Amino acid sequence: MQITMIKKNSFFLLLGVFTALISACSNDTLFDQVEVFDGNTWEQGEQVVFEVEVEDTLLPFDFEITLRTTTDYGYSNLWIYIYSEAPDGITSKVAQRINIARPDGSWIGKASGTIVESKLIYRTQAFPFKGKYTFTLEQATQQNVISDVLDIGLRVVTHKGEPLDT
Repeated sequence: MQITMIKKNSFFLLLGVFTALISACSNDTLFDQVEVFDGNTWEQGEQVVFEVEVEDTLLPFDFEITLRTTTDYGYSNLWIYIYSEAPDGITSKVAQRINIARPDGSWIGKASGTIVESKLIYRTQAFPFKGKYTFTLEQATQQNVISDVLDIGLRVVTHKGEPLDT
């Protein structure tokens, strides 16, 4: 039984990586990267860093943070800190909640086998400067270790919805 679950988790992990690689080939995707957690745990103070190189300061982009947990994850959400640093050195820090389950225990995101994929999506204006932007994610709970967390990813895509206010 344990071997079957390991094979199933490995299959879905490879499927997720393959999907990310395929979608990264889209011209609408500026950045798409996933970081896997060793031992399916995210320790307090452990940071995940994404470096995004921006050349276009005219197009607006959408951000998508994808968190994948197992169905054994013990909470209905996960709070994270998002630190950002622009090429001009300006930094910011915000706390965001990624919702994973409803109060009745049903999954909010996509569930497949023993894996639950939850997303945090928000729009932004165009990047103000060309250059390297650094986004750092850190779990923002009071737990020293959060178990049953498989990976977290950042995807930045060209905004396709209604025009944004300027």
